[in-house]
Amino acid sequence: MTTARLTEQVETQAASLKAAWLDLSRLRSRCETLQGMVDWQRARITELEAQLTDSAIAERIFGGRHGQDQG
Repeated sequence: MTTARLTEQVETQAASLKAAWLDLSRLRSRCETLQGMVDWQRARITELEAQLTDSAIAERIFGGRHGQDQG
């Protein structure tokens, strides 16, 4: 191969590598965003599940009146 051909090949590979690094950076950023969303959703699911326990339901129904009926 000639020097010009090798130089062209190296430049092509460098451009491909740069594009791949940019894609990787973009994808990592997207993963971080999605992970934040997943973390929030899991926390919200935990909150909602806690509201469905028998004691949470009883607290909503009777909690506001507890102690008021006895006085």
